[in-house]
Amino acid sequence: MSIAGLSTTRFADHIAHIYDLACCHANHALGDISLTPDNIHELSEARALAFFGSCHEGYERAQTLILGYLLDMEGHKRELESELKNARTAKRTAIANELAKKTGLAAKKINILKKLADSIAWQMIGQQYHVARRLHTGAAAGPVSATHHQSTFHAAQAYRAQSPYRFALLTDITTLVNIGDLLMVDRADRSITIAEVKSGKKNEEVTEFLNFAIKSKFACPASFFYFKQAHGEKGVEQAERVFKQYVKLSNAGKAIRSGVLHDLDLNASLRTPDCPPYLPDYDAAVDDCIAAAVRDGVSIGRCDDCLYIGAFAFDAAPQQVGDYFRLIDVGIDEGKTADCIKLTDGFSMPLAPPIFVRHLPREQIMLVTFGLVNVLLYLRLDKFAQLAEEQGLRISWLSKSETQKLKPRPNGMAVFNGRALRFDGTDKSIVFHESLLTRMLFQGITPIGILSLIKDALSSPASE
Repeated sequence: MSIAGLSTTRFADHIAHIYDLACCHANHALGDISLTPDNIHELSEARALAFFGSCHEGYERAQTLILGYLLDMEGHKRELESELKNARTAKRTAIANELAKKTGLAAKKINILKKLADSIAWQMIGQQYHVARRLHTGAAAGPVSATHHQSTFHAAQAYRAQSPYRFALLTDITTLVNIGDLLMVDRADRSITIAEVKSGKKNEEVTEFLNFAIKSKFACPASFFYFKQAHGEKGVEQAERVFKQYVKLSNAGKAIRSGVLHDLDLNASLRTPDCPPYLPDYDAAVDDCIAAAVRDGVSIGRCDDCLYIGAFAFDAAPQQVGDYFRLIDVGIDEGKTADCIKLTDGFSMPLAPPIFVRHLPREQIMLVTFGLVNVLLYLRLDKFAQLAEEQGLRISWLSKSETQKLKPRPNGMAVFNGRALRFDGTDKSIVFHESLLTRMLFQGITPIGILSLIKDALSSPASE
């Protein structure tokens, strides 16, 4: 079915259906059990496997729809881009402007579909941010139509057919995972695997040669000579590309399988548990703000007295929220406007957990996704620092010159008057920067929850 020509309202209906499959399909498997962080460990093995089997059924159906819709939308976007180029060449300004809007809308729809696929990936890894960072190299995702999606999809289906407790996600339909072709999970043996799918005669020959070279520990130089003689420079270049992919895949796979990953943000080695620990979220406050904005046009809330939440309906005046944020920012930088983040900014950030995995009602998620309600978030870093001290943490403020030298250098809400915030432990320290801010703003962890992570990391041995 083609969705390219659908109105935004009809498209939203399809997105809501995919969301139900990807994020809510297994709810019935719990029966009358209300799953909470406190009782998830108490689920019987049989009930837990039934739950995961139902999850995978929903994932599979969602993935099939996402793949088909992405191919459809990408084709539609290419047609619009071609028409736009012709209109600009012919200097038909009005038509070009209209086509530019349609092209932008098509790009947004593609991004929403990919973020739905991301929501499956985040659930597969238990929403553990330090695991997600291992799956993302920073490279931008290209069009799905330019990949070998057919052979990858068949491989995913074959893996899924082996057991209801297995599922394989096509990485090319996500913005998050750009290592390997498939992210695979087996709930029966509690494993997560990344796999590369190679198709075509040339790839098979290159892979066969590299397998021999790796197993022999590159002990046969003559094999490289004969390989180059048989396949030429292009074959060598392809072998180099495949080998680099193998190294990335191998390193990430070993780290994930080991169950212990280094968290770059916290400078600590974290064990990856079967059931990740619960961190408090402020989604109930976001829910209240959205409901109030639908009712009254504008709503303001806050969490832990330092994270401010503003919501406004699309037909309300957003400056009311902006004015409020400016008021709370008085005295920080003269004439400075509060550096707010929109919840929908996460759609353009691969490492931002999508709104689809937040603990928000379906209706609220769709309102925000399609711009009927905008949610703004703002962290007062000075108040966050005060909260940290109240929680027993030692803090210090780096000078402006010290902040400038940091790599990566914090900016936006992660600095206060141009100075970065540092948490000091006995033998190590942690600088608050954008990645920790991302966990708070887009994963929905409360400021106190973030401070709890920092406190635990400071008390653990520094990683080598």
